[in-house]
Amino acid sequence: MTGNGCPPDWWVTVTLADDCGDWGGVRRFGAFCAELRRRLGHRAEWVRVTEHHKHRLTPHYHCLMWDCRDCDGIEPGRVDLQNWTWDSIGKTTIERFDPALGAPYYAAKYVSKDAHELRVDFSRNWGRGSQ
Repeated sequence: MTGNGCPPDWWVTVTLADDCGDWGGVRRFGAFCAELRRRLGHRAEWVRVTEHHKHRLTPHYHCLMWDCRDCDGIEPGRVDLQNWTWDSIGKTTIERFDPALGAPYYAAKYVSKDAHELRVDFSRNWGRGSQ
């Protein structure tokens, strides 16, 4: 939960288009966040799990994202944003978070993996609400 106590808005999966390595992956995920911020007018907050492909040097991201509505409470077009990512950074799926299932439903697959295979990162203001 972010500081405002709301459940996440989205479950996002990002598969990058090329073997960009960890730093390239972070930069491309940053481009996705910057595009989302441009569309929203504010920063969305997130918790991201990084998973590495077995046969590629590319990270794969799974994220819970908060504050994915603009100041009028309108969600930007998820399909349009997915299309932007396909053209810019790689395959991305954006699903609405189902509060009835809860975060453990979305994260269960990843907690069963070996800890050395995963990295969990938080957006800069996660836990404080959006800025």
